[in-house]
Amino acid sequence: MQYLLASLTLLAAAVAGASADDTPDVETIMKKVNTKKSGLHTKVKDELNAATVDWTAVAKNTKEYKKLADFLGKNDPPKGDKSSWEKLTKTYAENVKKLDDAAGKKDKDAALKVHETLSKSCMTCHKAHRP
Repeated sequence: MQYLLASLTLLAAAVAGASADDTPDVETIMKKVNTKKSGLHTKVKDELNAATVDWTAVAKNTKEYKKLADFLGKNDPPKGDKSSWEKLTKTYAENVKKLDDAAGKKDKDAALKVHETLSKSCMTCHKAHRP
């Protein structure tokens, strides 16, 4: 009986420890952000290009985008140099923050500009770090 209780205690501690770090992995982040049509990057662009911008929807999506961008750098690089990964993910997160800030200010031109910057930055990171 003591063995069973000790095992259950260790299992509970392991589960509690695992849930303490809710950092999604790189693949999960990339899917949520970049899935064609349903990813946050495309959603934000479509929302910004709408005849009438729904700033509530844009802000909701840029906040989620920012959260995921911040998590990206907490992962180890899937391939390549860690210092390069840190630099690129930091720049990426800073640009997504600018996108979120522009959405908060309802500044369509600034949001579209930084969105374009983000679109152009993908391949640099992918060439260095995508397996």
